[in-house]
Amino acid sequence: MKVTPGQDSVETRRNYTKKCKRITRENTSQMTKKRMNVVKAKNNSLTDIQKEINKLHGENSLVCLSDMDYDIDRIPTGIIGLDHILRGGLPKGKIALSWGVEGGGKSAIGIQFAAQAQKYGRVVYIDWENALDPAKAENSGVNMDELFVSQPNSAEDTLEIIEMCLGADDVSAIIIDSVAAMATEAEIAGDFGDAHVAGLARLLSQGLRKINQFMMENRSETILFFINQQRENIGGYGPAPQKTTPGGKALKYYSATTMEVARTGNITKGTDVIGQVSQVTLKKSKFAPPFQKASFDIYFDSGISNESAIIDLAIKSGLITSGGGGWMTDTATGENLGQGKPNVIAHLEENPEILARLTSKLLDK
Repeated sequence: MKVTPGQDSVETRRNYTKKCKRITRENTSQMTKKRMNVVKAKNNSLTDIQKEINKLHGENSLVCLSDMDYDIDRIPTGIIGLDHILRGGLPKGKIALSWGVEGGGKSAIGIQFAAQAQKYGRVVYIDWENALDPAKAENSGVNMDELFVSQPNSAEDTLEIIEMCLGADDVSAIIIDSVAAMATEAEIAGDFGDAHVAGLARLLSQGLRKINQFMMENRSETILFFINQQRENIGGYGPAPQKTTPGGKALKYYSATTMEVARTGNITKGTDVIGQVSQVTLKKSKFAPPFQKASFDIYFDSGISNESAIIDLAIKSGLITSGGGGWMTDTATGENLGQGKPNVIAHLEENPEILARLTSKLLDK
């Protein structure tokens, strides 16, 4: 029946009402059947109810904890001090977040982690900052033939690429550098000066719910490693935090591990600054004790160096004895390692077997 604009058809309204009632009755009937199945099982044991739930909602909807595989495998970050406080590395199949001020060493951690993750599979590096240096990546041990780089057109495309890459069986890690540089389609299409309040935060809040569910359903072992920046909270006052991170709070919520990275000093050679000392604070961890700190050296020409951190941790753990005048001794063998940290570092570089033994013992502790 054709109804002209402005007219109202009684028959059309009646047909629509009948259709709505029929759909409501069908839905009610299905829900009633489900409830009846549960009611029938209410006097039975939880095992019987478990069977009904798994039948209605899918296999493994309700299982006993002892029947689940909860052994958490980890991928080392390649930074000995950080791996030490993480109890071996970042847990597989989880989301990790690293943030901090500019120049703190966040991207250096991402590159170092990429080199280690390549030992377990392929790595996807989403370069939103357009600042990935192939030479530095190769110096850090990254296999350039196995590193896949993406520069998406929008934040929405980024989430789609992440979801599609999570479906691959041979991807061990996806690194996003960085959240602060991501731009939504509305922001890209708009003009300079347009206000897009909380657009990225809303997108990440929705997207991370979907991605987290996808990872959980498919038992993904891929690590999502997000890098973010720290900004001043201009609108904060009173007890409000003075620092914030772009993209809202959803990313911190869904992350199993969050780390704050800061630059604490410089490494000099004469009057030249050849590197920096960075410190990682474990702000949140569901698989290791939080609020621990780890320091490491970053050399501008070669990347992250572990020798200094290994010496500090070995002294703290009793693997190296520090005596008067800065002399250090290998506790296990009694071998003199040298006087002063620079000489001990040089000795460890010349004797990689000692370095490997100390590293192995530190990671076992």
